[in-house]
Amino acid sequence: MTAPTHPLAVDVRALLQRPLSELRGFTDPDGRPLSPRQVRIALVAELASGHELLPIGSAHQFNFIKK
Repeated sequence: MTAPTHPLAVDVRALLQRPLSELRGFTDPDGRPLSPRQVRIALVAELASGHELLPIGSAHQFNFIKK
């Protein structure tokens, strides 16, 4: 028997309110580390694309819009 999976997501607006010092440990899709400023730029771009939520891990058919 396998346990049901629940997709996890982060709130982009909430992350943008955090200080730069807390935006460490993020990587780009190729696995290269990002600086806190690069993370902030990427988050702003995601928000501009209409993505208010970002999936954590592999989420199939993820809804990027916050309800």
